[in-house]
Amino acid sequence: MEAVTYLNAGDPVPYRTISPNDRPHHVGITALYELPFGKGRRLLAGAPAPLRVLVDGWQIGVVMNSWSGSPISFGDVIFNGGIDAIALPKGQRTVERWFNVDAGFKRASAKQLSYHRFAGPLYYSGVRTDGTDTWYM
Repeated sequence: MEAVTYLNAGDPVPYRTISPNDRPHHVGITALYELPFGKGRRLLAGAPAPLRVLVDGWQIGVVMNSWSGSPISFGDVIFNGGIDAIALPKGQRTVERWFNVDAGFKRASAKQLSYHRFAGPLYYSGVRTDGTDTWYM
């Protein structure tokens, strides 16, 4: 949770909301493998000295990180639906339709107000972007 943003210009205190950097799940896995080449190892132990200098002491390392997605903010829109209806099951998500736009969002410009006080949450913790996976070798 954070309280660094005001919902409306006239609000006396910042609004407490979930952070846009919130990632509730993180898995990190690392592995290190020492290659069996060179002096005192299974392969090329008796190789000439110049070759041993090139192949001795090498390791392979792998780092994998996986994070859950960040919460989505819809900005200053009118929403009259249920928050639970916004998220789509993973099998129904596409690039064009990542969340349920028919869950209660007023999308027609004629129905938008010229000015109103924002009262909804800044970020929806139940509606998130796709997770991130990184691999390093």
